[in-house]
Amino acid sequence: VGDRGGRVDVDSVWIHLDSEQRPARLEDFGVYAEATRSRRVSTKLELPDPPPGGRRSPFVLRASDVDLHGHVNNAVYWQAVEECIARSTVDPRQPLRASLDYRHPIDLGDRLELVEAADGTCLAIGFVAEDGSRATARVEPLAVGPA
Repeated sequence: VGDRGGRVDVDSVWIHLDSEQRPARLEDFGVYAEATRSRRVSTKLELPDPPPGGRRSPFVLRASDVDLHGHVNNAVYWQAVEECIARSTVDPRQPLRASLDYRHPIDLGDRLELVEAADGTCLAIGFVAEDGSRATARVEPLAVGPA
């Protein structure tokens, strides 16, 4: 919570990789064991496919956008979402909820397009490669009740 009223809440699903770079349960990883016993999260995708008739624009990756496995760093997705918000009709000064579903990794050599559709208050974004959707995002007003 910021001193001027801003607030950020984050839910995230992380995948721990063992020494052989294979997914491993965090509950078997010492310091994280307690957190994994008290809270379960779903990895089920929640967002629909990107809008078929949306505005299309190229999404060019840089070498610095990828991690040690050659996949796009998560921050790059959010950078694209912020750029889409800036050119949409969504008011970034209001409280917003942004969701992002990662479907398949994006690799440095992939040819990508952003597919955007806005209805005035909500924005849907697809990260689309030649073989289909790699990720989808949605930005919408956050209903804020009394504190």
